[in-house]
Amino acid sequence: MADAAKSVGWTILGATSAAATIVFHVLGVPAALLLGPLLSAIVVAAKLPGLVLPRWTAVLGQAVVGCLVAAAMQGGLAPFLAARWPLFGALAASTILASGVIGYGLARMGVVPGTVAIWGSMPGGAAAMVLMAEADGADARLVAVMVYARVIVVTFAATALAASMGAGPAAAPTGQAGSIFVAGIVGISGIVASSAARWPAGTLLLTMAIGVAFGLAGIGTPRVPPSVSVVAFTLIGWRIGLTFTSDARGAALRMLPRVAAASLVLSSLCGVVALALHLAFGIDPLTAWLATSPGGLESVAIIATALPVDRPFIMAAQAARFGAVMVVGPPLATWLARRERRRSRSAIR
Repeated sequence: MADAAKSVGWTILGATSAAATIVFHVLGVPAALLLGPLLSAIVVAAKLPGLVLPRWTAVLGQAVVGCLVAAAMQGGLAPFLAARWPLFGALAASTILASGVIGYGLARMGVVPGTVAIWGSMPGGAAAMVLMAEADGADARLVAVMVYARVIVVTFAATALAASMGAGPAAAPTGQAGSIFVAGIVGISGIVASSAARWPAGTLLLTMAIGVAFGLAGIGTPRVPPSVSVVAFTLIGWRIGLTFTSDARGAALRMLPRVAAASLVLSSLCGVVALALHLAFGIDPLTAWLATSPGGLESVAIIATALPVDRPFIMAAQAARFGAVMVVGPPLATWLARRERRRSRSAIR
């Protein structure tokens, strides 16, 4: 795409994103700052392919969301995980098991290759799953279609659930105002730490952990200016939406109906777990759904910051599951890939 055409494309994307965000905000749709840019990027990318955001925008977006979540997690993540580790472990295991079964089913039906099926079905950070899939040798483009299709399903499901419950936006924080300076230090530290650990997909979790540690140590609470939040949410939404201009367009379109159906099934299974969580422990339905939802960690974090929910519980559950996926994902993908290769050789014979 020529520079002039790119400039026009970015201008159109910016204008449509602003308009969509305003409409969603007026309608009272939660996570309007994410949904507006995300849907606009999907539409614009279909007409004007070639718009690509640099890698640093994803890192910046994750760092900002990490600061927002850290500020919302009064008391910190560690106490929640330590006090309720059997519960969080069970939640992580149930979601990963459901994801693995669905991924295996997609591979058995020949919808996608085995490694793509596993990584595309695994819950966790959407960007992290794509990066890990690419490192594992899977087709990252097809994984991205699966992951982000599920993110969209989960985002709209959470929005619909919040609207049906009459949940409005989260109340503005009171008391400790926090510090923009601390937010800057925490964000930079998270980016540097993830870079040093060669874990670019871990920027959100590391930033969140550092922010929580700062709060526990009495150093200060990060405070992100609203304008910075808008920019970060917009960049994340654009990155998700623009991913749908995959070069593997034909394959993506062929598999999309079954992938979307699989996403709905997985979301429904997680909804059953959320219902059990609500009935057994009295956790409000919206918090239970976000804690168990198979969407990306980034999108769940953004939605949680926009709604009156138990953010520490949600992020503790999501973080526990993300860590479990980081451990079981690679061997599970390797096992399924080997099984698929053996099955292919048997079929040839």
